[in-house]
Amino acid sequence: MLDASSLPVTCAVKQRSLIQCFACLKEIINHAHLTEDEKYLWLWLFANQSASNPPFSCSYSYEQISTAVHKSSQKIHRVLTRLRTMGGLIANIPVHYGKLTKEMMQTEYNIMLTLPPNTASSR
Repeated sequence: MLDASSLPVTCAVKQRSLIQCFACLKEIINHAHLTEDEKYLWLWLFANQSASNPPFSCSYSYEQISTAVHKSSQKIHRVLTRLRTMGGLIANIPVHYGKLTKEMMQTEYNIMLTLPPNTASSR
């Protein structure tokens, strides 16, 4: 089970106070409609963002994330797709339901976290 004490978190963000950052993290951890994998990946993306990167955006390939979090590229695609659908991030990931091609796994996709995450569906 996921708990806040086990997460590496970078909250040294100039435009947000620590309290606001921790409120966002708490909201993700307690989100009723996200799976543990979805919470973990969102928090991993958050923790790996640059503190000087105000829009919390980055570019990763499925292979890069897969290697870092020890999940298959197919699982990473499903989790990112669901997070995008749930309003946890904005990304240019493809809409694809079959087996991922090598090109799809190696392409770097732009991912921007929404802070605070859109949790209207959980209320």
